[in-house]
Amino acid sequence: MSKRASCCTSYSLMKCLHCFNIQKETCSLIDRNKDSIKAHWENGLLTADFWFTLSGNANRIIDKYGAKLEKSSRLFADQLFDGYTAIYTIESIVNYARSKPANKKFTNAVAMLFM
Repeated sequence: MSKRASCCTSYSLMKCLHCFNIQKETCSLIDRNKDSIKAHWENGLLTADFWFTLSGNANRIIDKYGAKLEKSSRLFADQLFDGYTAIYTIESIVNYARSKPANKKFTNAVAMLFM
């Protein structure tokens, strides 16, 4: 969540995310492990409870709009990059890019935008 570049659009990033499975999986993982996450929380900027709220917000957005988020770059940006939810969305995307380095185009787009 550092340098930002404007050479990639939310549309190109959105197309790389496919079905938002990574966000759904992350939200589910957070929900199942709240106690453990809270016990090991080291982020001085955000509280664990606030992070859980952001995760829940992203999960509700994905549930509500589903495939529409993939088809509309405006909806994707307006919903997942609005307010504090953007913090969670960006962190999820960066973590996914780090875990899937084989997709070079996606990794490069994420690096230009957020790393």
